[in-house]
Amino acid sequence: MDGNLPLTISNITASLAPAFACGFAVQQALQIMDPVVSKANITSKPGTSNVKQAVMGVTSLTFGLLIAGFGKVDIIEPLSKAAGGTPLTLPTWLAVSVNALIISAGTEGFNSLMKFLSYQKEAVKSDAAVKKADAAAKQVPQGNGALSLVNG
Repeated sequence: MDGNLPLTISNITASLAPAFACGFAVQQALQIMDPVVSKANITSKPGTSNVKQAVMGVTSLTFGLLIAGFGKVDIIEPLSKAAGGTPLTLPTWLAVSVNALIISAGTEGFNSLMKFLSYQKEAVKSDAAVKKADAAAKQVPQGNGALSLVNG
């Protein structure tokens, strides 16, 4: 993301688009795998219904790790820049792990991020509106401009 651009939801979304596409690909891969895993009779035994979820979860996380590690897809840096500071520096293993978890969540993870950013934007707008209303409510002193403040 260009440092000269204003940090807007659309700029953040554009910088996260590759990671979003990767998360979508993981989600689609899992949908393709679902019938295969189901036909493997993983869930046919009593008490094994969670096995299918575990297999799908581990597969999703594996895809996320491969994408974040080898594809060097980063989500943390654009978000930390959007927070207004310098990019967050994490140890490589932690950055890859966090990115992999977000990517492995598919579109649901990115929907959650975008909702959070939208809520933050609304909070900033609301705060600005309150400050503007407070400033408008204050009365300007009567008299000859700024000298009336000094002379009384």
